[in-house]
Amino acid sequence: MGGAEDVGLFSLALAVTTPIVMLCNLSLRTVYVTSLRSRMGFAIFWRLRLISVLPVLILSLVIGSILDPEPEKLFVILLLALAKIFEAGSDMIYALPQRVNRLAIVGQSMIVRAVFSLVSFAVVYSLSGSLVYSLLAYAGVWALVLIVLDYRIIARQYLISDQQVCVDDGMRSGGLWSLVRLAFPMGLASFLIALAIQAPRYVIEAELGTYDLGIFASLGFFLLTGNLVINVLGQTVRAPLAQAFTVMNVWRFWSVIGAGSMLAVLLGLAFYLCAVWLGEFVLLIVYGPSFSEHAALFVLLGLVSIPFYLGGFWGFCLSATGAYWSCLVAALLALFVSFLGAAYLVPTYGLDGGVYATGLFGLATCCQILLIAWAWFRQISHSHGS
Repeated sequence: MGGAEDVGLFSLALAVTTPIVMLCNLSLRTVYVTSLRSRMGFAIFWRLRLISVLPVLILSLVIGSILDPEPEKLFVILLLALAKIFEAGSDMIYALPQRVNRLAIVGQSMIVRAVFSLVSFAVVYSLSGSLVYSLLAYAGVWALVLIVLDYRIIARQYLISDQQVCVDDGMRSGGLWSLVRLAFPMGLASFLIALAIQAPRYVIEAELGTYDLGIFASLGFFLLTGNLVINVLGQTVRAPLAQAFTVMNVWRFWSVIGAGSMLAVLLGLAFYLCAVWLGEFVLLIVYGPSFSEHAALFVLLGLVSIPFYLGGFWGFCLSATGAYWSCLVAALLALFVSFLGAAYLVPTYGLDGGVYATGLFGLATCCQILLIAWAWFRQISHSHGS
């Protein structure tokens, strides 16, 4: 295999493993950063994150076997699941500096991981032409970053301050179950959002095949690259927003949301304009002539990136309020809209339908601003009531 076929297989593996990891992770990083009044220490969060490793591998194996029992494809799914387990370990450690607004070291770790994993993947793939060997190198780099940089440097540096303010060391089973109950709605919401994002890919693979999925995923790579910027923006403002919400600092809370929303819209607009002016050239240079034929699809993807990015940023803002059940409600709406849209639009309009479904998902997530406002006014009413 090669080219679009390998991209399609990688995209399928990503579509299988990402929702599973999101569900098993329970969004523990979000809960740790936003639960400012909690006395649970980092140890209990870390213990629960380690327990989630086995379910991730089992579920990936089971679902992968159901979707495609071919050994090579199943092995690709398992390798990507393993890489995401290492990523989940790093993600949990990042919560330590994030809680005290020290994100520079997190950014450094993410850059190191991204650069070295990308280079190792590209070198191994160019030499071997094997997606399996490339993913082995990819997962190996993520494991090294977790052990050498994140655990041995970041975790040890910030665990001292965590232990000074927290009383639960993570060894009580009752405390562990309390954390599961607290984090479950947020974890389920993240799982549903991941499913909703992948919904067009599921339908494209089923209706159009792996090759077309590879085309869609290759173009979608630019959308998801921009989403990394939104993730960084959201992680950056999450702790300050949680603090402003807790003390009811109205100006700081809404000004941060307003500034971040403007940045999200500008990012989507920049993507759209670049797709209009340079789309065909970029696709030709990056992927080749067979992909540059889809320049019109690329422009359409740039257009839907605006609500996609805006809704994604508002998702971070909503979780910062601690309204985890509201996050679950928003995720259910997004999942319903995305799957229903993909099920109708992909068979009707092909790859264009996948982009339309992605746009509908973005519009659905934009409804979260209403839930943010509701959480704010509820916080005010509770304060006045007490």
